[in-house]
Amino acid sequence: LVVAAISYSQTGSYPQVRAWQQATAQTPGLLARALDPQAQPLNEEEMARLALGLRTRLQNDAGNVEGWLMLGRTGMVLGNAGTATGAYANA
Repeated sequence: LVVAAISYSQTGSYPQVRAWQQATAQTPGLLARALDPQAQPLNEEEMARLALGLRTRLQNDAGNVEGWLMLGRTGMVLGNAGTATGAYANA
């Protein structure tokens, strides 16, 4: 049972859940950097984490127009037309 649990934690969905949790926790800092013209621009990986964090936030705050607009811009930068158009439609 212990071997199965360890194996699952390494190959199952745990790494994906952990990545989601990290992205959610990093969202405020990434968002602040994205909005600060003096800050170092986000790289593609950071933009992807920001998009994931924004989508998570917007699940609980669907009326946040600025959040949807930011998700739309992030989707455009990442070349993800589906994310961008969906976000702009919700804005």
